[in-house]
Order: sequence, then C-alpha cells, then structure tokens
Amino acid sequence: MLLISVVLQLGADAPKPNRVETELARFQGTWQQLSGVVNGVALPSEVVQETHVRFRGNQKSVRAGVSSPFAGLTVVLNPGESPKQIDVKADEDGAAKGSVSRGIYQFDEDTLTICNGAIDDKRPTEFTSKPGSGRNLQVFRRLHFGDGPEPGKGTPLEVPGVVSIAAPGEEFVWTSVRSGVTDGVETRTYACSKEGSTAAIVLTMVRHSADTEAAKVATLKGHFNGLLLSLRKFGFTEIRGPQPSLEPPIPARTLYSASMTGPDGQTTYLGAATVFGKCTYSLQVFAPTEKEAKRLVQVVETLKENR
Repeated sequence: MLLISVVLQLGADAPKPNRVETELARFQGTWQQLSGVVNGVALPSEVVQETHVRFRGNQKSVRAGVSSPFAGLTVVLNPGESPKQIDVKADEDGAAKGSVSRGIYQFDEDTLTICNGAIDDKRPTEFTSKPGSGRNLQVFRRLHFGDGPEPGKGTPLEVPGVVSIAAPGEEFVWTSVRSGVTDGVETRTYACSKEGSTAAIVLTMVRHSADTEAAKVATLKGHFNGLLLSLRKFGFTEIRGPQPSLEPPIPARTLYSASMTGPDGQTTYLGAATVFGKCTYSLQVFAPTEKEAKRLVQVVETLKENR
C-alpha cells in the first residue's frame, strides 16, 4: 500500500490562475465512482463501488478499496477550453512514470464526468468510450461528509448527533468514503490518513445495535471473517493473527491484530476493533510497522457516542 500526495501543477500555457483556482474549488472533497467504461467495456460494479477520487486544496488522489490509502497522480486543469480539459500524469516511480493521459471533464451539480484517452494518446473530444478507442469514461458523485464539512488536519471526526472520534495526530485527516442504506440499515464509512504516510484508518458505522450476547458474538465473528475475506480480495496473503475471543460476555470494545503480506510484497500490520453501542462500529488500522499499528488503533478509545 502506498500513499502519495501530489500537487496540481499549472503549466505555462494554462489559463489565468484565478480562473483555475475558481474551477479547482468545484473539485474539492471526496468523490465516489458511479460508473466506469474502459475501451468500451463496463467495469464490474464491485470495482466501481470501491473507487474514490479526493481533491484537497491543490492535491488530488485516487483510492481503489476502502482498506487502501489514497495513491495519487498529478493533474493539469485547463477550464478555458470546450470541453474543459484535464491531463493526468504518472509521477510514481515505475515504467509509467512521466506518461500522460489527456482528457476532458464536465460538472453537473454533484456529478463529475471525466473521459481520458489512452496513455500518451490524443485527447478525446466527446464523452464516450467505444471498443478500440482506449478511452476511460468515469462518472463520480460528490460525497458529503456526514451532515457537515470535512474536518481539517488533527481535527476529530464529528458525525452530528451520532458519534465523535479523535484524529491520532496533528497531520491526520478524516475523510468521508461512502454511505448507504441496506435493508433499512444505514452504514457510513470514513478513512483517516496523512500525507507522506502509508498508514491508514478505516471506520465503519452501522446504525444498528447488537442488544444481546448472541448478537454481539455474531457481529464480532462477522467483522473478523469479513475482514479476512476483504484482505484476500485485495491481494493480501500470509495473513497471521488470532481470532478474537467469542466467549460471552463480549466487552464493549474488542481489539485484535494481524500481520500480512501486501500485493507489493511488503509486510503490513493490522490493528482492529469492534465497538458496541447505540450503533455498531468496526475500526481497522493498516500500518507499515507493528508499533505504528498498535499506536493508531488506540484512537478507538476516543470514540464517544452522542447521548
């Protein structure tokens, strides 16, 4: 897992800075992908749902999967053209470093559509992706952070009327990832990370209480087994760590840990917690060292429901 923060660079031929800044303000926040078509083929729904784009200040980053930190690209905006133009440049070390994907974009209230051409190919002139075109057509919707604005660095996550939890350090920032309702039960997911670090925290809140010991046992077991399935889905192997105790009574907060090998071959450490209250919470920490994972997971002790 890799977190890369990158700067939106304005080229010498870009429009006047005030116009770019005005346009950039429309990008601010986190966007969840609604659909994707690559070279005429629609992406699977499970891939689409796990893909997010975040703009904060003049930084833009992309994440595939809530258990992965944001990884970034450099973009250049040119809103003076029609359609408006966006170029995406790969800055990360590797074979693709320095390559550019030229594209166009448009807003429709809280919906953002981006159409990029193939690497180093010419820019599209329309929002389509046909077989053989090499184009990537993506549609995103803006995610609204709880019921209020996103917090700044080091600021606690506040979900009005529900819960609050601190940031684990001055440089960490909470971000809304997604929200939805399944079978009448609301679920919200938030992530916390900082620039230049591979460590990340994921907090999922379900507006449903486990009122009995049997329900708590089933929930804790489901969190642990579901986490294992998700890790394998995203390419983690050699997952090592004991299952949390399922012997009643189940405490209000249960912590557990594991280590694993990531898709990049690096060892990643997990710290996790299940918390029971008016809602049910699942907190997961991903860090490059065991010490960091143990430190970050302690943020769960600051989780407080609003009574």
